[in-house]
Amino acid sequence: MNVQDELLDLDDVRLHYRDWTGPAEASATLLLLHGLTAHARQWDSFAAEMSRYCRVIAPDLRGHGESQWADAYDLDTQVGDVRAMVAALRVDNVTLVGQSLGGSIAIRYAGSGPGELARLVLVDIAPTIPKATRTQMYTDFKQVARFDSPEHAIATELAASPFASHDHLSHRIRNAIQRQPDGSWTWRYDPRLEEPRAISFKGAEEQGWAAAAEIEVPTLVMRGAESEYLTPENAARLVATIPTCVLVEFPECGHVVPMDEPDGFRDAMIQFMSLG
Repeated sequence: MNVQDELLDLDDVRLHYRDWTGPAEASATLLLLHGLTAHARQWDSFAAEMSRYCRVIAPDLRGHGESQWADAYDLDTQVGDVRAMVAALRVDNVTLVGQSLGGSIAIRYAGSGPGELARLVLVDIAPTIPKATRTQMYTDFKQVARFDSPEHAIATELAASPFASHDHLSHRIRNAIQRQPDGSWTWRYDPRLEEPRAISFKGAEEQGWAAAAEIEVPTLVMRGAESEYLTPENAARLVATIPTCVLVEFPECGHVVPMDEPDGFRDAMIQFMSLG
């Protein structure tokens, strides 16, 4: 597996990203954006498989993982990060994949009509997130913030993730925590991200749907049938709003589709990108 960990200095933040170079003859690039409080290494297994076909780039969003914490986390600023990364790495023929928060960023980026974008994949997200779901999300962030060991963190997350692949979740959690001087373990992201005001959802719904209406590239929407984030109604609205949009739904699957249904997620991506 030919993967490198790299750093990219932007105006106000240093971003960490993982870069799987792919075959020498590959012209396509797969750019993977994780969700809120997640990290780039959640994509490791999937990215390694996809690097047989194309270059794969997975950044830690600002304030997450090994990227620097920042003063600003609003969606427009993070869209700017994606735009700057694409320009700095000089990639073209990009398939952009956004999971949850990454999908909200991806919708805005794709809606601006970037010439290098070839395809868009939205993973269990739409511009509208039910208010009760968003409120519960921020409540859950504060439930357990410190763990006795990595095993404690994994067991806690497994209890809250009934559909997750054990191996994928374990890998994700081991790379999502860091040891503190007192021997305990905490999440590896800026704690400010646990506050709704950090990203600021004011006006985000209307702006997101307006951006979605401007998307012109082929778009795949993936939905976990048991997820409360992307409702059937909002999934249907995405399909109706984006002219070249198709929907794939996974039964017995929650919000984090790549972790709950890793094989189905990979197969859907290969088919959508006409690979294999």
